[in-house]
Amino acid sequence: MNALKRCLLAFVLAAVAVPALAQTKDAKLILTVTDQTAGVLPGATVTVTGLEDATKGPAPIVTRTADRGVVTVENLAAGKYSVRIDMDGFDSTLMPDLKIAKGDNKRTIVMALKSMSESVTVQRDRQEVGADRGSVTFGSALTREQIEQLPDDPVELEKALREMAGGDAVIKVDSFEGGRLPDKSQIKAIHISRDQFAAENHFAGGISIDIVTAAGSGPFRMNASYNFADSALSQP
Repeated sequence: MNALKRCLLAFVLAAVAVPALAQTKDAKLILTVTDQTAGVLPGATVTVTGLEDATKGPAPIVTRTADRGVVTVENLAAGKYSVRIDMDGFDSTLMPDLKIAKGDNKRTIVMALKSMSESVTVQRDRQEVGADRGSVTFGSALTREQIEQLPDDPVELEKALREMAGGDAVIKVDSFEGGRLPDKSQIKAIHISRDQFAAENHFAGGISIDIVTAAGSGPFRMNASYNFADSALSQP
């Protein structure tokens, strides 16, 4: 009877010892993290999570790569793991089903830069544009807000524009001189040109106020000129 008990006890101890041996933590993960140019990435966060009963721990293992971009995780049980690498400026990299065997397991992870979208608006300096004789905005172009603040009455509007331009400014509506100014609601743009040496100015100091109306608004305008000549002035 005592011999039977000893046999049963030995069998139970052997059964317990087999799983214990199977869960021996003699595996090591040596991970090198680089960028796409093969440059090492120190300071990357590495999270190792067991996926099986034999590899699961109370919590995931979280560590960081050292100066050479290498991290070593020791005392792992052989089996399957999930390994995630995170670093600022790079897309997170995940190895969802990494099989680790006994001994050293060396892996290299190449991280990709985060995709970046940047919009760059290139424009000339406003003072440079204002000094460019080839620019249609040479002088002062009134903003929509400034136009809205002008008087509604055409007579008062003309007075205000002349005060803004200074001097004996020539007012043109859709490139035509003379005539009554349009209602403010019909005005699309106002440009005050102070180019004293422009070809259209016949004397230094010429200032013009160009008013552009919206298409299809206001009366039809045109300019005409004529000359009379006496035949007595004709040479024989």
